[in-house]
Amino acid sequence: MDVAIWAVLEVPREDVREVLTHPQTGQFKSAEGQGGFPEVCTHMAGAYWASAPDWIPSLPRTFARYLGVSRFEPSSYDVREAIAEMGDGGEMVTVYVFYVTY
Repeated sequence: MDVAIWAVLEVPREDVREVLTHPQTGQFKSAEGQGGFPEVCTHMAGAYWASAPDWIPSLPRTFARYLGVSRFEPSSYDVREAIAEMGDGGEMVTVYVFYVTY
């Protein structure tokens, strides 16, 4: 890995789909589901999230309701993945973000 960035953000529920599902370029996949882990987020499912700094909250093993997205830019080998825990309908949504460039 040349660069890796981990983040846990709070995003307004009304904006989360707009923010996550409109990539500008690259190969894009998304999935929505419940009671599991989004298969499109292969890097986050592996050991990559485990290498996050200690001050980053750990990634849940399962999500009540999720929106998972993955974008790969072949020309630069950038991988961007995000999982939004859609949860119970509150005003804000927790979004786990992983970005790596090789």
